[in-house]
Amino acid sequence: MIKVSSPTRIDLAGGTLDMWPLYSFLGPSWTINGAISIFTHVELIPRQDSKIFLEFIDIHIKEEFPSLRQFLSSTNLKYQLVKEIVAYFLPEQGFSLKTSSESPVGGGLGGSSSLIVSLYKAFSQWLPHKKKSLHEIVYFLHNLEARILRTPTGTQDYYPPLTGGVMGLCYSDEGIDRISISPDLIPIQQKAFLVNTGRSHHSGLNNFDVLSRAVKGDVVVLKALKNLQELSLDLISCIKAKKNIDWLSLFSKEIEFRLKLSPEFSSPEIDELISYCKEQEQVGLKILGAGGGGCVLIWSENQSLTFLQEQIQSRGFEVKSIHWVHSIESF
Repeated sequence: MIKVSSPTRIDLAGGTLDMWPLYSFLGPSWTINGAISIFTHVELIPRQDSKIFLEFIDIHIKEEFPSLRQFLSSTNLKYQLVKEIVAYFLPEQGFSLKTSSESPVGGGLGGSSSLIVSLYKAFSQWLPHKKKSLHEIVYFLHNLEARILRTPTGTQDYYPPLTGGVMGLCYSDEGIDRISISPDLIPIQQKAFLVNTGRSHHSGLNNFDVLSRAVKGDVVVLKALKNLQELSLDLISCIKAKKNIDWLSLFSKEIEFRLKLSPEFSSPEIDELISYCKEQEQVGLKILGAGGGGCVLIWSENQSLTFLQEQIQSRGFEVKSIHWVHSIESF
C-alpha cells in the first residue's frame, strides 16, 4: 500500500497576485504562504487484475470499474480530478484508491490543490514517469486543475503541499522564484487559529471576476491589486530584515484592499467575525484564499487563544488550532 499525506496552506499576503497575467500587469509581486497541519490523504493499492475501486470518504462515494477504459469514459464529474491524474500515468493494471481531506470543502486552504498533489505523489511512487522539477510539477498540476474547474487558477496553492515550510513566492516575467522563510518569524501556533465560517467559498469565480475586470482596465481593481502588491512587498522586506511585523495592521489593510477588489471576498459570516475581532483588544482577522466563505485566520497579540476560541465557538463557528508543517522530503 502507498500512503501519502500533503499539507494545505494559509496565505499571509499577496493572495490573488499569483494568478497570471495579474503580476504581469503590476510588475514583480510576492505571495507569502506556508504549509499547515491540515492534510489531504491518499491510499493507493496496486492490483493484479484490471479492476478499479474508488472510495472518496469526504463525499461518501464508493465505486467500482471493471477496467481503466470504462473508468476514463465515466462522465461523473466527481471523478474528474482522479481521472486527470490516472489519464496522465495510464496504469496497465487495476488499483484501489481511497482519498480523504481534513480541509472543509471550499475552505480557502487550497484543499483541492493539496489533494491533486497527494494523488500525483502516490501515482509517482507506483509508476514510472518523467521526473519533473518543482516548478514543472506546479505548472502541470495548475493547468490540470484549471481544466477541471474551467476557471483561472493561481499557483501558490501547490508549493506548500509539495515542499512544506513557510515561503515567499516572487512572480515576475522570468517565472517564479521561491525562498524559504524561518517558521520562527511567524509564530502562528502561539498567536493564531483557524475559524471555519461554514460557508463554502468559490475561489475560481471570485478570481475570475477580479481577472476580467483587471483585463478591462478597471481603475479601482488595478489600484487595489497595486495596494496588495505593496503590502506583500512590505511584509517580505520585513521578514528578510527580521524586523518586527505589525500583523494586525497588515491584516486590516489586507481586508480593506481585498474588499475593494470585490465585496464577494467577504460574507455575512466573515463580517460577523470581523466585527467580533474589532470588539476585542489586539485581535485581527485574515481572509484566506479568495474569501467569500471558507476559513479565516484569527490572530491575537495578547489575548488567550483558548478564550477567543471558546467565544467564537459559542457563536456557532468551528475553530481549529494549527501549526506549520516543516520541509517535506522530495519524492
